Amino acid sequence: MNFTVNKLLVGGSILLSCKMLLIAYLAYRSFISLKEKNQWVQHTYAVLADVDKISSLISNIQNGQRGFAITGDSLYLEPYIQSIDSVDHYITDLRLLTADNPLQQKRVNRLEKAVNQAIDVQTNQVLLKARGQIAALMSYYSTNKGKESIDQITALMHEIKQEERKLLTVRTAALDASFTLTEQVLYGIVGIFAFIILLLYLLLSRQFTLKDTYEKELSVLNDDLYQSNQELLLFNEELNSNREELHATVEQLELIKSELEKIVDARTASLQEINAQLLQEITLHKTTELALLKSQERFRVALEHSQVMVFNSDKEGKYTWVHNTQAGFGNQHVLGKTDAELLPQTEAGHIRQLKCTVFETGKGIKEEVTITTHANRKHYFLINLQPLMNRAGEVQEITGTAFNITDRKLIEKNLQNTLLELQKRNFELDNYVYKVSHDLRSPLTSVMGLLQLMRSEENPETKYMYVSMIENRINKLDDFIKSILNHSKSINLDSKVSAIAFNQIIADCVEELKYLPNSGKINISVDITEEVPFFSDELRVTILFKNFISNAIKYLNPGVAQSYLTIVVCSTATQAFIRLEDNGIGISQEYIGKIYNMFFRATQSSDGSGLGLYIVKQNIEKLKGQIEVESEVNKGTIFKINLPNLQNMVSSKYPLPV
Repeated sequence: MNFTVNKLLVGGSILLSCKMLLIAYLAYRSFISLKEKNQWVQHTYAVLADVDKISSLISNIQNGQRGFAITGDSLYLEPYIQSIDSVDHYITDLRLLTADNPLQQKRVNRLEKAVNQAIDVQTNQVLLKARGQIAALMSYYSTNKGKESIDQITALMHEIKQEERKLLTVRTAALDASFTLTEQVLYGIVGIFAFIILLLYLLLSRQFTLKDTYEKELSVLNDDLYQSNQELLLFNEELNSNREELHATVEQLELIKSELEKIVDARTASLQEINAQLLQEITLHKTTELALLKSQERFRVALEHSQVMVFNSDKEGKYTWVHNTQAGFGNQHVLGKTDAELLPQTEAGHIRQLKCTVFETGKGIKEEVTITTHANRKHYFLINLQPLMNRAGEVQEITGTAFNITDRKLIEKNLQNTLLELQKRNFELDNYVYKVSHDLRSPLTSVMGLLQLMRSEENPETKYMYVSMIENRINKLDDFIKSILNHSKSINLDSKVSAIAFNQIIADCVEELKYLPNSGKINISVDITEEVPFFSDELRVTILFKNFISNAIKYLNPGVAQSYLTIVVCSTATQAFIRLEDNGIGISQEYIGKIYNMFFRATQSSDGSGLGLYIVKQNIEKLKGQIEVESEVNKGTIFKINLPNLQNMVSSKYPLPV
């Protein structure tokens, strides 16, 4: 049995050694083959590089000759001469690189001949230009000899490159196969080492088995010695000699046992260390796997709750992978479609052009684009397109993100509108402060001057005239202060909705304005038709009528026999139509667009504040109404106003509808 086990172990060792030698030989051959195939691939790339360099040199020769022929500047001849000197070197190098390919050698010979012909043509054209023989040069151009040579060179280089690309494909495939074989050989070596470890384990187990066998045999031998004690006494000398030998053997066995225990302890410690490392690596792998899954889940949740769409797109423009389409084109199916199938033609063409640029240049692009969805709503996106390269450095696909910035754009637009409105209000406030201070001070200054004149005047009639002038200035100041108060009320007071009694409001305004000098010279007629009660802000409606009636009185036309103001009001369940027509001095057409501006006076004869129609416009806007004007100089003015009926509002204090 022991003999059989030993033979198996020895035979296994021999087979293992043979297999290791075979694998070592295969590894050596695979590495040699891998190196050779890699050299062939690099050789093919060198041939393609030489062809590209020759093409570049031919282009430099053409450009140099053309530049010299057009401008006569000798600086264009420097790249021309350098390229001619270098092209022979690259053709020679190309011939050496393709020496193993007779078909390519023939193409190289034809290429060299075509290049020499092209250089001769270009050289003749340079000489004709240098000699000033322009007519001969133009005749030379008309023969198209240079173009024929260049076309032949281009065709030959295309054939050479096409042949080398075919070889590159075959050699690259062979190189990949060598890589695969080398990997398999390495896996075989790893297997052999694993088998060696197993064999060592079996040898150690065998040694432990022998140890147990020796101990049992020693025990049996002691029993035999004890039973044969009488016989051993006769052979005492021999027994002592045997005992010494046995003692020496026991010492040797103890030494062997000690060494075996040390070996077992060392192997056990090594196995424990290996086991601990494996356990640590497994734990690390599990931790990494859990972290990766957690990171992927966070990435998925973050994308689904963000305004970012992530996608991949191929060369045909089709979406090969899309995540979070809700941030981009909505819930419609995007995968496998192109931009032309998802977006309007103009927007799809722009995005397609950006993708083509990335494929052509191999560089990423960031740009803000506008996309109109199928709901005909415009959205703004910040698109980031990046190339995905293969091992050869070619762009295979595009990966990109589309970040929805529509809300940000709307906020920016609202901020811009708010800023413009604030600038407008600030400008109006500056003008308002200046004009108010000026118009308040002007009547006071006149009053102070008239008072000074009264002190030095003794004639009672003249003093009475000064008093009348002072009264006029005070009335003007009072009108201006009332205009300012009306403006302040229209801006700051909340709207109070109540039933509007148009007859009473107009009558009160006419009565209040009787103090104006020309109030008795105008005939005011009122025609009011109410289908239902009209509700609005009584204060603001009163301000409107008071300003219109005041302007009709102030700006009477002295050239008419009878001045009039006709007020027509027609209210319905939805709105009130108000028409005010007079035959006053009218407004020039050049001022029609400016009459609602603050402090604007349309006539030099005006002694008003310039706030009346501005306040009218502000109040109509507050009431969400509309106003139109028609006017002709010396014939009169017509104002048409539409105000909404707020009868559905039930509270005594309502905000107007937005």
